[in-house]
Amino acid sequence: MTFLVAARQTLPLSDVMAVHYVHSSDRTHCCPTADQTDDKTVGDATSATTPRHTSFVLHYVARGLKNKWKHETVTMDHTDPRQVASWVKTIRNYLNGK
Repeated sequence: MTFLVAARQTLPLSDVMAVHYVHSSDRTHCCPTADQTDDKTVGDATSATTPRHTSFVLHYVARGLKNKWKHETVTMDHTDPRQVASWVKTIRNYLNGK
């Protein structure tokens, strides 16, 4: 599996070291707490407790000058939080060898 990093580059998952969500400055938007009143059902969880992240960061290594490895990051955005969650879960499963 590869990701489009720039206009003409791809990022092999074998070069990815970690993935994490980007949190909004007001975490109640992306990480609602269970005591919030919105209780619309989404699958087996409620939307009040379902994270709504729309961005994530990939940490990866890239070969730099003189063949030295360099830590790089790329931020991926999408308007659909469910798609973002799916991508992050898939990448984490790959990194964990599942």
